Amino acid sequence: MVEIIEIACSAKRSKEIKMVKKTYILIIVVIIISWYCDKEVINGNPKAIITHKSGKLLRKEIIIFDGSKSTVELGEIIDYQWDFGDGKNATGIIVEHLYENAGSFNLCLTVEDKYGAFDSTIIVLEILPSLKLISEKHINIDEPSGLTLDLDNKALWTVSDKTGRITKLNLNGNVLKTLNFHGSNLEGITINPADNSLWIVEEGLGEIIQIDSIGNELSRHWIPSVRDGAGGLEGITYNITNKHFYALKEKDPGVLLELDDTLSTISYKRIFFADDFSGIDFDANNSELWIVSHQSEKIFRCKLDGEVIEYFAISLPQAEGIAYDADNKLIYIVDDAEEKLYTFTFWE
Repeated sequence: MVEIIEIACSAKRSKEIKMVKKTYILIIVVIIISWYCDKEVINGNPKAIITHKSGKLLRKEIIIFDGSKSTVELGEIIDYQWDFGDGKNATGIIVEHLYENAGSFNLCLTVEDKYGAFDSTIIVLEILPSLKLISEKHINIDEPSGLTLDLDNKALWTVSDKTGRITKLNLNGNVLKTLNFHGSNLEGITINPADNSLWIVEEGLGEIIQIDSIGNELSRHWIPSVRDGAGGLEGITYNITNKHFYALKEKDPGVLLELDDTLSTISYKRIFFADDFSGIDFDANNSELWIVSHQSEKIFRCKLDGEVIEYFAISLPQAEGIAYDADNKLIYIVDDAEEKLYTFTFWE
């Protein structure tokens, strides 16, 4: 009888042990599952987001990159690693960077949360060629349009689209004199070194007018086909080598005209490399043209037939006239909207 009782107790203990083991196993499984689930929720969802200023990104310009809009579902982001794609790196939520060269660069931001989870995002940046700004000066001229250097490169001539006046400036933008001539819709100006005469364009009339040094009108020439479509004559320059004029039709279509010394048309070439064409100047040292577009916010160095050699991006609201000093490698721009004279040079 005793033996039977002991066997029964032993079986009971064995059953209890098995139940305890099953309970422990179940608890361990639950802990493991809970740990993995919590880990996935907490660690699996950081999201890297990059923001920066809109618009053109220029070479040698400090750009601010912001990672503060990056997100994580739980916890917090504790690390922001930046790879600028040009061999340079930085750490921080908000960073600054300057690209030494123009080109296409892959910008990468990697964020990591406090649990070790991370995420990366890449955006492609187009860094545009740029010029070095030397100065910007307000000029006392309403809506300055065209621009050309005086013969000694120590002064500038410009015209006013609003008042129809012709004004001589020093290189700091101060008015030296204003001629007696009154036009209506002046847009471009150049100078002929043979007789110091000034040549201006009247956009609305489609005419080129010759003025002497005190403002007397010497001649007036109507140019055919420059009032077709939108826009009209917008710029003029003089090639001292072959005694030809080059003029621009603004847009729709954009046209580069070459005219002989009697202002008869030699060539009428459609050009498409900008949204509009605002000003033009001749580089006698290299026999090239410099053309500015205010809508495209770019300056173009071109061959005489209008083929683009290179361009530079500018951030001006309404660049209307350009003058190039090849000896000193300076580019002067007048801005119609701001009524300012800008001076640029090239990055070394």
